[in-house]
Amino acid sequence: MMAAPSPSFVCDQTSIGPVERFSPLVLYNEQKNAACHARAFRGDTTAMNRVAASAIIGAVEEHLAHNGAALDGDSAPLYAAALWYAHSAARGNVEALFNLGSLYKGGLGVAPNRDIALQCFEDAARKGHVPSMYHAGEMLMAHRSPMADEAARAIAHWERAASMGHARAQHNYAVLLWTGVPGVLAQNGARALVFGLSSAAQDVPPAAQWLQHVDMTYMDSE
Repeated sequence: MMAAPSPSFVCDQTSIGPVERFSPLVLYNEQKNAACHARAFRGDTTAMNRVAASAIIGAVEEHLAHNGAALDGDSAPLYAAALWYAHSAARGNVEALFNLGSLYKGGLGVAPNRDIALQCFEDAARKGHVPSMYHAGEMLMAHRSPMADEAARAIAHWERAASMGHARAQHNYAVLLWTGVPGVLAQNGARALVFGLSSAAQDVPPAAQWLQHVDMTYMDSE
């Protein structure tokens, strides 16, 4: 598995060298995707993302062919995917930045690195990528007692994602709004219910369960 590079890895493509250096890896499945690879080598970020996705599919197929053996995070296809996503992200592709963060979060193709994963998600979130807003919030609130700064950042990400219709972010934000977070988020039951109902309407099971709990709590207080 490649060592985790510095956070500048996702912003400075020169930190991993020319793409051609990794051609034995990045040309995985090239016979089926020759045209796509050609566009990727010319700097087409959409093509880069497709080549990376193809590499991931190859890794999953290899995993399934071995009777369900654990997915090998050290596999060459996953490493290739990480490299392609890094090059695409360095050229400003937000989807690639999100996918690269997911690989670092899961330790797939690269060594697990929370800081780089979070940077990828937050950078993509600032560029308007809604799933990244949700995942950035999840990572920031993963600690049982997050620091006030981390909690504030997480809530800001979830509030923005919730306002843009992300169902799971709506649930998370509703739960926090219902009780409030001292020094970070003022309690607002009415607004919490709006987001909770919207999340439940999008078939998020925890949202429906939370609304039932809220209803029972309200009835018990009567």
